[in-house]
Amino acid sequence: EDDDHGLHYQKEISILLSRIGFEHEEEVSPLVGSLKGGLLSIDLGCRRRKVAIECDGPTHYLIDAETGAVTYSENGTTMAKRRFLKRSGWTVVNLNYQDRIKAYEEGYDERWLLEELLDAGVEFETRIALRRAASD
Repeated sequence: EDDDHGLHYQKEISILLSRIGFEHEEEVSPLVGSLKGGLLSIDLGCRRRKVAIECDGPTHYLIDAETGAVTYSENGTTMAKRRFLKRSGWTVVNLNYQDRIKAYEEGYDERWLLEELLDAGVEFETRIALRRAASD
């Protein structure tokens, strides 16, 4: 995300990832060698495991033309980035900000994040995350 809200969302997710024991960095380039640089970055990722976590705020979704409301339908840029990353061997986890808000308000944000990671096929090297999320 380019705006302050998006960066705040990304920081919140980074903190949750640390709490559940998921090793990651911010703004990871999926490219290697001479292609590496500012062309494309992953919001939060683990290069060693090739796991990309995208913190998708409102700009990643289509707007309803009649109401002006943000929908749950991803825009073309978001879909193309996920497709590129998957074809490059990355496991991609797209985190919808609307789901994050609901999880936070209902008090299960760590469990929500863990479930999103597991649903995307991310495996955990330890059971720390599972124990922490289960205790919520």
